[in-house]
Amino acid sequence: MNKTIVSGHLGGDAEKKTTKAGKDYLSFSMANTRGENTTWFNCSIFNEKTVIALQKYLRKGTKVLLVGYYNPTIWQTREGEHRLDHSLMVNEVELMGSRVPEAAPEPSAAPAPGKNTDIPSSADTAAGDKDDLPF
Repeated sequence: MNKTIVSGHLGGDAEKKTTKAGKDYLSFSMANTRGENTTWFNCSIFNEKTVIALQKYLRKGTKVLLVGYYNPTIWQTREGEHRLDHSLMVNEVELMGSRVPEAAPEPSAAPAPGKNTDIPSSADTAAGDKDDLPF
């Protein structure tokens, strides 16, 4: 069994592509850095539900943990040098970090979360009528 778990940051936005058979998939690159060494992986996701769910979240710089099948490919350049491509057929994706939103949310007239406007402040009760007290 060939199961690989690797984490890193996306090198670019995931791109939705289509196979010759008409099946959609996501393609993206991910960098895994250990000390001074960085390994780039060419990643593909073929699970239809995962493609739909993650397309908008897999953006350049996003930190992810990927689980899938590793498929190294050795090839030769025109100059005769041997190269190694690292491909990963992804089965599972975990988003590991949070990203800063691209645009700040618009201010609203609603109170801040967790603030209950039904409870009067101490200044309101001090100024209120003392006949309203239960004792």
